[in-house]
Amino acid sequence: MTLQRKQFQEHLERFTGSAIHHLDLHEHDEAHPQWKALVSESLPVRAFEDPGVARGNCIGAACSFNRALEDHGVAPRKITYRGPETVGIHDVSEIDVDGVPHVVDFTHRQLDREANFPVVEPRAEFDKRMRRMRFTPGDVQYSGEDNW
Repeated sequence: MTLQRKQFQEHLERFTGSAIHHLDLHEHDEAHPQWKALVSESLPVRAFEDPGVARGNCIGAACSFNRALEDHGVAPRKITYRGPETVGIHDVSEIDVDGVPHVVDFTHRQLDREANFPVVEPRAEFDKRMRRMRFTPGDVQYSGEDNW
């Protein structure tokens, strides 16, 4: 299903103003004690504007956004980018907007502190961005594959 730009913007704004439940911030508990107390209940999506909070939580953010879209009848995809050995993988959401695949990345600031929050751009542009950081597109998981 492709979304019209206005529909997509409404979903994006709704999710960005919400909270994600049950994220695992164990790697960052000491660096971000203010978030540790929230993990058992929820974490505001806007918390990912902080690169330290974003670090290591890309799969949680992508899967939560995808579940929220599915609840509204949208069939998103999760893309896993493979990066340098020191970085590992990075997960993002992909949604068709006006017939064009777009990437939504709520945790991109862990890779680029100056990036917009969230990063939203056509998949072709996002692939170029990631290649500059030595990442390559990897697995694509589709809605309904029981992967988020």
